[in-house]
Amino acid sequence: MQVSIILPTFNEKNNILLLVKLIKKYIKNIQYEIIIVDDNSPDKTGLICIKKFKKDNNVKVLINKTRIGFAKSIHKGILHSSKKLLIIMDADFTHDPILIPKMIRLIGEYDIISGSRYCAGGYMVEQIHSHLSYIYNILLKIVLKTQVHDNLGGFFCISKRNLNKLPGKNI
Repeated sequence: MQVSIILPTFNEKNNILLLVKLIKKYIKNIQYEIIIVDDNSPDKTGLICIKKFKKDNNVKVLINKTRIGFAKSIHKGILHSSKKLLIIMDADFTHDPILIPKMIRLIGEYDIISGSRYCAGGYMVEQIHSHLSYIYNILLKIVLKTQVHDNLGGFFCISKRNLNKLPGKNI
């Protein structure tokens, strides 16, 4: 299996190097690329990554010249990806990289794998944030008339083939 792991960053200099190290630890036997898309972080996250990974052909670092936002940074990472499978995850350790191999194993059976905090085993450390997020997701379910439990989930795995079936311009 070939996988592109896309990490949008903004002020993640304290997390990103350790996160990449852990991702590599868990995907040793998989053909991969890690794409860090930094949204012009004032803390120089992107420049730190360029310096650290300049000799690592498995890590690409893209720095936005101006801030374009989280979703557009993810989209930019997808456009620069070269593998058949995509994994999107946050760079602040709210998504556990130990789950990546499991997501890759399961993607053969499903169209998308979502690492939701509302599924069995999912959690959030901050309780207030967790409760507010839960209420917001209930409202989104009602308004959007969907069965999706975590509309804010940013940890998922999807094949490029399935992603390309979606109406990208409308999303």
